[in-house]
Amino acid sequence: MGMLGAFRYLGLVLFAGMMSVATPATAEWRRVQGGLRLDGPLDKVHHGAFQHFLWTALLSEDRGQPIGIWLNSAGGSLEEALQVVEVIQELQGAGTRVATLVAQNGECDLPCVLVFALGQERYVEDGARFILDLDRLLAEEPDVLQGPLVAILAGADAQFAATVLSAQERQALTGTELAANYPEFTRRLR
Repeated sequence: MGMLGAFRYLGLVLFAGMMSVATPATAEWRRVQGGLRLDGPLDKVHHGAFQHFLWTALLSEDRGQPIGIWLNSAGGSLEEALQVVEVIQELQGAGTRVATLVAQNGECDLPCVLVFALGQERYVEDGARFILDLDRLLAEEPDVLQGPLVAILAGADAQFAATVLSAQERQALTGTELAANYPEFTRRLR
């Protein structure tokens, strides 16, 4: 994307961000030092805020460091997760490094895990829990396994993807268990 295209895109993102501010929120994207943070479900209504805070971080953070995305999100939409994934993948294709972190004592459900999986560096803070409920997702979207979910998870860690996608019941993993069982998928903050 050329410089002119980037400024046009930024203008649209800022406009969308301003429009989303008026919406009452159950979830909140916000700017934090090093990147941005989500507390609450990944909802489409907050997509403009995601883009606004992401671009703010990109324009103000040190170019040598990855952009951090802290996650504390359960109950989200797979559709919104895929839109966030698309934006992050586009930035990564242009050379931006991304670190994803599940916040201290935070939760991360399957849509959240898709965003988490994209980090070139993935960290789990103390007390984090991963809620992996494939059955619920299949009940809501029966053809989900034919979509990009499998490719995104397998691209991050094939063993983790196989475990998630073969689960017959709801799983809840602590961040410590996830880091111990899938060391290539994630690192735990000390």
